[in-house]
Amino acid sequence: MLRPPALLGILLFLTSSNIVAALALTPWEIVQVNTYSPSGRPGSSTISYIKTTITDPNSTTNTTANCNIEWNGLTKGETPYGTALECTPVQDGLWEFEVLRADPDSERPSISNFSLRFTRMTNDGNLYVGSVTLNSGVDRDLFFMCAASGFCYANLRPESAPVRVTPKEIGKRAVLKEEYTPVVVVPE
Repeated sequence: MLRPPALLGILLFLTSSNIVAALALTPWEIVQVNTYSPSGRPGSSTISYIKTTITDPNSTTNTTANCNIEWNGLTKGETPYGTALECTPVQDGLWEFEVLRADPDSERPSISNFSLRFTRMTNDGNLYVGSVTLNSGVDRDLFFMCAASGFCYANLRPESAPVRVTPKEIGKRAVLKEEYTPVVVVPE
């Protein structure tokens, strides 16, 4: 027979385990990715882009955001890296995303091999961050193709959707301002 203190210890352990399980975050879901790189032919667009749609299943309100970045894909030295951009507005806070270099040896930005870092701030000031690398190839997330004219694109493979991004709570921010202020995330 268990003595009362032992029984109390078991109950506290089970209760704290349930609390930790309840606080575990469900991964965010990337449901769409589209990328484009221009051909460089005279008269055609010079704009490259990465467009993605992400959602947070941990929220009870609409938290699906579209995150887009464009850059001049034909200008040497112009890249999408190192810039945190706000995604479309959501009811419960805001999303930011940043394109990160997946291949440090690549001269030009790649639309078929890149990493994305998402930062989410809820209206109550909680900050979360999560990253994912997307690339093309056999058994990869992206379908990549180039046309004979020279433009290239990549899309999320239907069988890969949704791509899951594990969020990590990184702290709290005091107040969500009406005017957008970029969230600065310092890597650990």
